[in-house]
Amino acid sequence: MIVKAQFRNQKKFIKIPEACFDLFIAEVKEKFSIPEDLAVTVTDETGTEVDKDVFPDVVTTRPSTPQSSVSLDTDTLSLTSKSSVSEDSDWFSPKRFRKDDDEASQSTQARDLIKQILQTRLGGANVLKEYEDAGTISDDTRKVMVNILVAHMIETEGRVPHRHTKQKYGLGIITLFPSLRDPQGRTGYEHFYDGQKNTGFLSWRLKTVQRGTKASANKDDPKTEEKGGPLLDRQPCYHEDQLDDDQSLEAISLMNHTSEREFIMQKMRATLLERWPTAFKAKVIRLAESLTPTPLLKRLLSSAKQNRQGSEAQDSPDWDSDTSSFLLLLHLLSPQASGRKKIHKISVCQAVDHLVVFHKTCRSIQEHLETEENRQPYILASGCSKEAISQFFIVVDKKIIPCQASSSLAAIDELFKVHFVFSISYDLSLKNLYTFVQTTVYGIDVGTTSESPRVKELRAKFLNDV
Repeated sequence: MIVKAQFRNQKKFIKIPEACFDLFIAEVKEKFSIPEDLAVTVTDETGTEVDKDVFPDVVTTRPSTPQSSVSLDTDTLSLTSKSSVSEDSDWFSPKRFRKDDDEASQSTQARDLIKQILQTRLGGANVLKEYEDAGTISDDTRKVMVNILVAHMIETEGRVPHRHTKQKYGLGIITLFPSLRDPQGRTGYEHFYDGQKNTGFLSWRLKTVQRGTKASANKDDPKTEEKGGPLLDRQPCYHEDQLDDDQSLEAISLMNHTSEREFIMQKMRATLLERWPTAFKAKVIRLAESLTPTPLLKRLLSSAKQNRQGSEAQDSPDWDSDTSSFLLLLHLLSPQASGRKKIHKISVCQAVDHLVVFHKTCRSIQEHLETEENRQPYILASGCSKEAISQFFIVVDKKIIPCQASSSLAAIDELFKVHFVFSISYDLSLKNLYTFVQTTVYGIDVGTTSESPRVKELRAKFLNDV
């Protein structure tokens, strides 16, 4: 005989061989860890007491809801009896169980599983130690961890693990390593496993292992098309406090004639110019220092850390500090292979020219436009040297648009917004970079834009301050 029991907000099944009141009470106390000396009173759903004599009849004949209450005011135990499982099949539904499971308990179980795997597998202890020492893990260590977990997953469930298993591993990772959680993600672990798109580090490793076998389609995880980004058809958004033309001119005039910095800042909308120096630049430099050094990376790191002025800037062959730090972000979000067979991939050095191109002031801009093949938006920086730029332009489909501002960050800000103004897709080699800026810096279409696991992982590191 099976009896459903509820203690506070917990529900459990109680199995007793017969409708015996004493056996029932003993099993209840054991299941819910109720002290042996605590008196228990059994009642039905109406509050009517069910004693030892009538308990067998009530349990076996009534489809109602017997309840049991501990005599303490702070502890209440409710019991529901069913003699047949089929009479209450909905309560047995796995979906019902998953829905009613306590989230904290699920997280704890998943965390303990990941910790146990890492503690017992070769190389796993190094992952735990690095996180304990640094508060995060490097990209190389993350790859080691993913390989260990996928190997364990395949050993226990075969070459095609269940979707819930991958979700459990993803939950366990971010529970054991909180700084790896993506604060803007729906689950927080999409960069490790996204069930809707079947992407993430765990999925990628599984596909590598499964390569050569035909993967079966997962009907539970329908593909979702991208619903965010510059190509999204948007309706004009009007706010209640939006200024009309006259009010806008008045606000501009006020800002032109006031020196109160805080008042001006209230009138400005958040841009890359505001957030990059304070929230992102130092973190980009710190993370870039852990990358494999290349001549270009070394020069950019050196320029990003310095702030040359005057004649020193005139003679410098490198970009200014802000531009260099932004190009370091391109190293952190390097171009991914594109094309049908994923064989076309350009280097970071080549991708830099898709973002910003230096143009000597003594040369003709028209000649540059005639020879340039790139039709995606990019910055044309004109000046005596890369660090002494006199004017910035945005080039779109061989058409040139002068930038309103004279700083490099303002030019990058305008370059990003050009994609939304003209509804232009991102350059494939810069898609990860632009997507990161869109969702993390500007907070545009978060949760609806398709993001690579690398973008989500980097955002987690930035927003969790690791």
